[in-house]
Formats: sequence, structure tokens, C-alpha cells
Amino acid sequence: LNGHGSYKGNFKRGQYHGHGVLIGVGSPLDKYMGDWHEGQRHGQGEQGYENGSRYVGEWAHGTYKGKGEWWGADGHFLNFYKGTFINGLPDGFGTMRWNSNVGSNIAQPMVYEGNFKKGVCQGEGILIWPNRCRFEGLFGVERSRAKKGTSKQEGPEEGSNGAELFHVHIQHAQRGCYLGLDGRLLY
Repeated sequence: LNGHGSYKGNFKRGQYHGHGVLIGVGSPLDKYMGDWHEGQRHGQGEQGYENGSRYVGEWAHGTYKGKGEWWGADGHFLNFYKGTFINGLPDGFGTMRWNSNVGSNIAQPMVYEGNFKKGVCQGEGILIWPNRCRFEGLFGVERSRAKKGTSKQEGPEEGSNGAELFHVHIQHAQRGCYLGLDGRLLY
């Protein structure tokens, strides 16, 4: 491994293939345990990063693809996502939970359950605020800047440890309804 970590597992034609464990590539505490195909993470596997974040699920050609779960290490941004991934990003149906300090000095959990496209909320979904009020409806995407009527929560940039983190941009003013704690329509 040219002094960059250690691998214990199966090989085929000089490449990682089958099941194996790779430790210390990118950081001494990075660890991947799972399936390999011709030198790439492929199949089921678990990747842990030095900063404490981790991914457990399906891989294809070295990236998160298929069903999986991602836990973030930073309590101020993205904490958890469970659902479908394509090219290392949430894509398809999933549930995302993150801490937000909107309107408070204390970070409180927010939850989005619904459809994603390339790592952002898009399509039908439900957004639940810390006070349990919720918005149910159609979500859109604004990648470059937040527009009027947009709630924006951002996660950190991709770290040097290789952890794939996501920006969460939620535009919830398209179509739907806001429900209060008692389930009644607010507006």
C-alpha cells in the first residue's frame, strides 16, 4: 500500500477483491470493512472516518450507491440520513435529520422525509420543525442562493477525510400546507 494504511482480505489479480478491511488510508483512523470488486469498494460495506462520521450500506464502483445510512460527526449540521444514494449523494426516497439553531441559540433537531435529487430535497416530502409543526407538500431546489420563502440549512463542505457530506437546501414555498401541533391547518 506504499505506506498508506493496511489491508487484510482477499485479492484477485493483485487487487482487493471479495471481503476485506482497509485501515488508515486518508487518515490513520479511517477504516473500511466490506466487499471489494477489482480494487474498489463494491457491494455491502461500512466506512468510518477519523472525524467520527460513518456510512453503512451499499457501494458501487467506490462510492455510496443504493440503500444506506450516513451518520455525521458535527452536531451543528447534518447528523443522519437513511435512504437511497446515487453517486455518493442522497437520491430517491429518504429521511434526513439535522440540528438547526434557527430562532434559538440551542441546536434542535429538524427532520425531512421525502424525495431527494443529487443531495437536495426535491419533490413530495414532509419537513418537521423542532416544535413539531410541519410542512407537507412539494419541495424544490435552489442550489446557488436562498430565495424569499426558502428555509436554508447547510452542512459542512466535504472534509479532507473523504467523508461525503451534503448541503441541504430546502425551498418549501411551492405547494403544500403547514400543520400546527394539533394537526390543524395553519395556512
